[in-house]
Amino acid sequence: MPQVVRAGEVVSFLFEVEEPDGDSMSFSWQQLPKEPAGRFSDPTARNPTWVAPEVAETTTFAIMVIVEDSEGSAIVAQGPGVIVQAPASQAP
Repeated sequence: MPQVVRAGEVVSFLFEVEEPDGDSMSFSWQQLPKEPAGRFSDPTARNPTWVAPEVAETTTFAIMVIVEDSEGSAIVAQGPGVIVQAPASQAP
């Protein structure tokens, strides 16, 4: 199930991966759509946090990570997504 948050809330990601040969791994976290941009604590960390962006309408973001080992092998993984709720409209 996607996690539902409001703008400014922090989402933590836990990504478990093992490299059977013991090679070092690099991580590259991304969100789709790219705009409005949320903020990763460190987009190259194994398990970063992400601050949800301000949205004009409720938006579902796919959060993906590309993991590459030192031999050049790579995988792409995607979690269940994050739904960022738009602010409630104010009655006049």
